Amino acid sequence: MKHILGKIMHHTKLFIITCIMLSTVMMVPNSVSAAYYNTYTTVSSLGNAHGSYAAQGFGVGSTYTYSVKVNGDDTAGVIYRTKMSDGTTTLMKNGTRIVNRYYADFLGHGNDMALSKINGEYYMFIVTMKKGSLSLVKLKYVGTTYYKVGNYTIKYNGADKAMSGVKIMSKDANNIHFLFKTKTKFYKGKLPLTANSGTINVDHAFNLNVKDARVNGSTISNIDSYATQGIGLHKDTLYFPMTYKNVSIVLVYRNISRASGTIMADDDLSFRITSKKYADLFEIEGVGIANGDKLWFNTNRRKQAGDTASDSVGYFNGFSLSSGGSAAPNGEWDPVGAPVEFKMQSPVRHSTGGDVGFKLLSGPEGYYTVWEDDPDNADDLVKKIYLKKGVTYNVKDINRFVDGTNKTAEFYLTKDHNTSTYAKVQVYD
Repeated sequence: MKHILGKIMHHTKLFIITCIMLSTVMMVPNSVSAAYYNTYTTVSSLGNAHGSYAAQGFGVGSTYTYSVKVNGDDTAGVIYRTKMSDGTTTLMKNGTRIVNRYYADFLGHGNDMALSKINGEYYMFIVTMKKGSLSLVKLKYVGTTYYKVGNYTIKYNGADKAMSGVKIMSKDANNIHFLFKTKTKFYKGKLPLTANSGTINVDHAFNLNVKDARVNGSTISNIDSYATQGIGLHKDTLYFPMTYKNVSIVLVYRNISRASGTIMADDDLSFRITSKKYADLFEIEGVGIANGDKLWFNTNRRKQAGDTASDSVGYFNGFSLSSGGSAAPNGEWDPVGAPVEFKMQSPVRHSTGGDVGFKLLSGPEGYYTVWEDDPDNADDLVKKIYLKKGVTYNVKDINRFVDGTNKTAEFYLTKDHNTSTYAKVQVYD
């Protein structure tokens, strides 16, 4: 009898342990994998005309990309035009010069460029990384010939300011609205639409948090060693390349027009190239979205020290903005009910799909986790987000969580810090 009871107790313990283990497994949330791209296609090589060995600024149009290359002391620079459909690359002519017409002495370091169509004509705005009246130069281009038509002084708080990145946020009937940057600090300034000289007084707009940015789900321990480059801006989304030796990454930041304070990268989309072939250097200088919504870039590449024959234009394989990339939310935000107030877990809110926004109205700033509420299964982890007061964080593509007879996604927030303090968050759809 004692032997039988012992066996019963043994099997009962095994059953209980098994149930606990199964329950634990069922309670672990399912996470949504992030989009990550780490291969590329080379479309064209870039030459070294007039001793200009270093690729710098990059711009993308509807048919062509444009790449600046400069010499060692920034006294000469050239511009190459590359046709995206077939890789045909042409050294552009400087129509401003009478002799030696294939280089320019006014581009400085030429670290970034913005393209714009104004009154039916095409222009490049190039940041030189210089202070003073040549902080930004304006080129008019027709086919493969460009002409210097303007230059400007950039000032911040009354002092001359050198910038390393530039893109155009918007244009209206009177002004061009620029986004400039130095390292991870961003500034906004405007210029009369047709002005060819003058001063651009900029205001500080926001900073980027790169330390906590995740590439393929993980932060980068030596991110402080990465050099910042030019920038890409498309549909209110910023593409931010950084390089360390033979590794280049591109971080993605959303809702740039409304950004303030320090903003966090989108953990759900990232890019990285670690090059074995170009083991000495793989340096993405600039990026842009074009031609099938691909993410294009130009690079300085070296197989070994002294290699000057490998610079290129290319794009990331597999990525297309139109099939799951980084578009800004469509239309205006609509609040989903009253703001949620909670210490650890918020009430559930519903969305019909698309993008969902979260704005911290009051309470502790920091990381919050968005979950999909599933009454029949383990709740799904949607995303971990960093909320700052007054800034709306956009979580993209809730469509994959829309289910049930009501055809909505049910979700909630949790926080595991300052759990004795209420957070008040407005949810938008």
